[in-house]
Parts: sequence; C-alpha cells; structure tokens
Amino acid sequence: MADVFVYNRKLRNRLTKIAETNENCKVLSSDDDCAEFLVPKSWVKINPPKNMSAESLQRMSELGKQRMRELHNKDN
Repeated sequence: MADVFVYNRKLRNRLTKIAETNENCKVLSSDDDCAEFLVPKSWVKINPPKNMSAESLQRMSELGKQRMRELHNKDN
C-alpha cells in the first residue's frame, strides 16, 4: 500500500469519493487544506514530462505533420 498526502483540492475530492465506494482506498486523515490516503501502490503513477532538444521537437513535429498528411490523403 502507498501513503498519499495531497493538497490538490481536485485530487483530494476525487480520492475522497473513491474511498466512499472502494475498500482499497482509505482516508487516514483530512482537514480543510489537505488529506492523507492509503491506496494500492499500483494506483500511483509518476509521469514527468520528456526533456527534448529543439531538434527532437522539430523532428517530432515534422513526423506528426507527415502522418496527418498521409491520413488526410488516405481518406480522399
């Protein structure tokens, strides 16, 4: 299990709602500003943004444009 401490109101409300109906999520403590929950570790995901160089961004942009052109031409 993972101990999750949140200040984010939207996430706090979402976890509180889940805790009401799901026995895997428990509210450990809560007040006006923050809350602490116990959730399965498999629920916790950390997804930081990719650090890309200007060249990589340009290359991905060109690939995306090329794919969109191919899809547009396929439909016609």
